[in-house]
Amino acid sequence: MKAYELERLLRSRLRDTKYESLTWSENEVLDILNITYTYLNRNLKLLAKSINLLAREDRLKLPSDFLELMCLKDKEKLLSPLKLASFIRDKKKDSFSIDGTSLRLSPNLVGLELELSYYALEKLKDLEGDISLPEIALECFLFYSMYLLLQKQQSPESLKDSMYYKGLFEAELLRLKSDVFRIYDAKDLRSRYIKV
Repeated sequence: MKAYELERLLRSRLRDTKYESLTWSENEVLDILNITYTYLNRNLKLLAKSINLLAREDRLKLPSDFLELMCLKDKEKLLSPLKLASFIRDKKKDSFSIDGTSLRLSPNLVGLELELSYYALEKLKDLEGDISLPEIALECFLFYSMYLLLQKQQSPESLKDSMYYKGLFEAELLRLKSDVFRIYDAKDLRSRYIKV
């Protein structure tokens, strides 16, 4: 979805459509879209990426858009992550650790090509940019953006509306988190009961 489509949706919901007297500038809306996109990415992990790395040394710099590790694997198997203290104390055969902005690899992984899968953060540069937003998260995105935009106006009515949208956002975020958990984390659960 393009960012300008979200801007139009926000402006129409907030009744800010008269071009000669807009309440929020394009830059303000772009900032709010970025804040919302970052917040939802951190909470729902919407954007997954995968890159190939050649391990020339035992420390690899993580990508600048890195949010959270999904997995690291070589050509044959998944590699096991360790906490940094455990990794330093006991360099297992095929293990690694995340040290701030870099990956620390055990010595026998040096020289191998590794595949890093991770959750990423993205920023919009302008309203022509694309937002990787699933349809299921659209309402949540709009509610949080409206909550933030309405805080600019300091009238009691605007602040009341802002808190209303914050409540809608929090309810929608809880629903989304439970949906994501149900879809991804509970798919392998088995019941001892037979469906009749």
